[in-house]
Order: sequence, then C-alpha cells, then structure tokens
Amino acid sequence: MKLFFSDRIKDVDANTIKYEPISSLNLMERAALNCYDWICANVNLSKKIVVFAGVGNNGGDALVIARMLCNIKAEVQVCFLKFSENISPDCHHNLKALLALNTPVLNVHSFEDINHVNLSDSIIIDGIFGSGLSKPVVGWIGKIIEKINNSNSTIVSIDTPSGLFGEDNSSNKKQNGAIVKATHTLTLEQPKIAQLFAENNCYVGKLHIISIGLHAKAKDEVESAFYYLDNLFVKSIIKGRPNYSHKGTYGHVIVIAGKYGMMGANVLATKAAYKTGCGLVTSQVPVKGVDVMQISIPEALLYIDESDYIITEVSEEINRYSAVLFGPGVGSKNNTKKAFQQLLTTAKIPLVIDADGLNIISENKALLDLLPENTILTPHPKEFERLFGKFNDPFSRVQFMQNECVKRKINIIYKGANTIIVTSTGACFFNSTGNSGLATGGSGDVLSGIVTSLLAQGYNYCHAMCVGVWIHGKSADIAVNDMAEHSVIASDIINYLGKTIKSLIDE
Repeated sequence: MKLFFSDRIKDVDANTIKYEPISSLNLMERAALNCYDWICANVNLSKKIVVFAGVGNNGGDALVIARMLCNIKAEVQVCFLKFSENISPDCHHNLKALLALNTPVLNVHSFEDINHVNLSDSIIIDGIFGSGLSKPVVGWIGKIIEKINNSNSTIVSIDTPSGLFGEDNSSNKKQNGAIVKATHTLTLEQPKIAQLFAENNCYVGKLHIISIGLHAKAKDEVESAFYYLDNLFVKSIIKGRPNYSHKGTYGHVIVIAGKYGMMGANVLATKAAYKTGCGLVTSQVPVKGVDVMQISIPEALLYIDESDYIITEVSEEINRYSAVLFGPGVGSKNNTKKAFQQLLTTAKIPLVIDADGLNIISENKALLDLLPENTILTPHPKEFERLFGKFNDPFSRVQFMQNECVKRKINIIYKGANTIIVTSTGACFFNSTGNSGLATGGSGDVLSGIVTSLLAQGYNYCHAMCVGVWIHGKSADIAVNDMAEHSVIASDIINYLGKTIKSLIDE
C-alpha cells in the first residue's frame, strides 16, 4: 500500500473526484459513512457523544458523522471550533445540514466557551484538525485538547489525532504543541507516516484503516517512496515450490553466530532459516558449540571453527554458499573482529549483519566503508543509535536512513513496532504485522535467519526483507491466538512460521 505525504493526499482526493467522477461532498459523505459504521460497531452508543469539529474538511467529516448519529437518536453534543472565518465549503454545507436537524451546536471561540462542557464518561469524536496541519497547536485550542486528553473518555480521532503533523513533528516537540491522545484513530484509506512511528503511538492509540474508495489510478499517479506492507503485497511476491525440486533448489545459507554460552542465537537463526524454506543451512560454531547444535537442530550442517569458544575464521569457500548471516551472539573478541573484516572483504554473496556484527561496526565506523553492495543491516533502536547517532524526531531518522542507504548502497531493517525497511534505492516500507510478543530475547535472531533464508532462495533484497519482516510479525500475531503476548518466546515465532506461510499460499 502506497503512503502519501500529507501535502499530496489532496492530489489523490482531487484525482478521485476527477476519475470516478464524484463530488467532493459525496466523497466526504462516503468517508464519514465508513467511519460511522466503525463507530456503531465498536463504541458504546448509549453514552453521550461529544463531537469536536474544526473549520476544515476534517471538521466536515466529523459533522457528517454527528448528523448520522443524530439520525439514530444518539445523544450528540457538537462543539464547533471557529478558530478561523475561512470555513471550507464542504464543512460549511454539512454544518448547515446538521443545524437543520436541530442538533445542539456550540460555537466555540475560546476555552471559556467550553469550560462548562462535561466530557467525562463520554465518547469523544475528534475532527478538529487533519493531517495537513503544519503549525503546533497552542493557545485556547491547545487547552481544549488538554481538556479532551484529561477526560478519561474514549477518544476517536478521524483520520489523525488533531495536532499530529503528517510526517515531521520535531517543531511540535520544540514548541510543546498540543496533540490529542486518541484511544482509536480511524485513518482514511491509508496510514499517515507519522502514525507509524513508535514515538507517536501515545497519540494514535489503536490504528484502524478505513477504506473510502479512492480511485486506484488516482493513487498510482501520485509518486511516493513510502509504503505500508500488507498481506496482498506479500502474497503477490511469495514463491511457490515446483513439484520437481530438491534441497539444492532452495539455496544454502551459512549462519556465523554464537560463542560459548550464546549458542542459542545460532540455534534460533538456523531453525528459522530452515523453517522459512531454505534447502540447506550450515552453522559455523566454535568447538564447544558442536554438541549444542547437533542436539538442538540435527538438520544443520556444521562448519567447526578452530577455536573452542569463539568465531575466529571465515571459510575459504564462503562464496559457494547462497547467503551468509553474521553476528548473533558472536561477541566482540579481537579474533572475531578480524574474521568479520575478512568476511566483508571476501564475501560476494548476499550478506545480513545482525547483533554483535553491528556492534563491531559501531566500534570501528571505518567498517561501514567495507560493506558489500546491498548488505542488509538489522539494528534495533539502541544498535542503530550506536551505529549512526541519536535522532530527536523519528521522521528525521527515516530521512537519514534513506540518504545513508542510497549513499552506501545498503539496506536497513530498523526493528521495532511497525518495523521499518529502507532499501538501497531509498524506498521505505512500514510493517503492518507484529505485537509486543516480539519484545523478547532471540526474536531478532529469528528475523535475521528468515531474511537470510529468503535471500538464499533467490528473492531480491527488497522482497526478502519485506516478506521476512511481514511473516516474522504475522507468526507472532498467529501465536497470540493461542497464548498471551506476555508468553511468546522466540521459539514460538519459529514454530508458527509454517502456519503463516501456509496462510499466504492457501488464500
């Protein structure tokens, strides 16, 4: 699913109006109807409903929803925030339609106008500002947003929480702009980029995508480098398996992971690589890790390092493998660092670097210049910070990743909620799967094993990352159908990979 900057969404709307054709009023009606349907199905309509509407089209959406709720005799109070005399034509039309129903509408020009309104134990519908907002919300409107946030009521934001900019919110932070803290955000047609950053989840709450039927051609004509991974895209690129195939058909991964006391990292990555469909997996281990590997995963082939305890070498035949994973649990002893540098200068095959491999680079940034083209780095937030520094705003971090990936011709998987994939071309994908069950030791080892397996099977770098990240998260989603998120461990993610892949193939 393509994601658009807030200043381009209006172009998609305009193109839809042109191609369908449909009037802007009817498009607003359609969007509001779909939000109304969600509200009717998911909130307690016996409670008082307080609708906050601004003067723009976001306010127009909220006013239509208010009218529809009035038609089913819900108890509705509308607060119309007249912070400007420039009311959008569609908003003005729907305000008049609402007044014609004798719905109580409070015209609000200051905080004092609303100070007496009791918001507790109600349903609040937020339609004050849309995603096109570019100035922090302060003053009396900011006070109203604070009142909304302190109400302890269910808050449903239409399209985006009011006050949250579509992409970069750094100026919001600097100027203490007020932002609605929604319980639910009903985002229209596609998520807004800022909604997908973990740092903004306290405002977004639970994100729900409400389709409003924007024209496919209208979306195709507006360019974007940002995407939201969904099952349709993953299903379209996942490969089947021909009947007449053999283990050599599906690639051969070498996993260079684990030191004495950390062999679980290699076990998890190797199992994940096999479970994702790789034909052969060789695990490079120190001597003291042999028994662990052979007992834990008898399918694994072994490349036994000359060291008893750590990784110290790289096979002279490294390029006979289909793909290589380096890093989980290897530590950072000097001989391991030397072996890693040797790998960087000799490997001509797809390379995934995770965990301690990333930490070794962070200690010697010159190694960034040795990364082979299209190398995949898989940092979690702290590893990324050690590699590239700290960013005050998540959108600035994404822009940095895009520039860095294009400049160095590498790829980055930034792990976390809505894991972010940035490719060597600058394309940016946000994942749609996963839950807090993934916040467990070894989860990253599983992901790196999955992605390396897909590379070995012949997926291109972009597709290997997208499919790998999506099925990794989806396996955790399926797992929590059987257990609490608290109880998911890395091995569970591996155990549910088969069901996840089958669900894609069988759909």
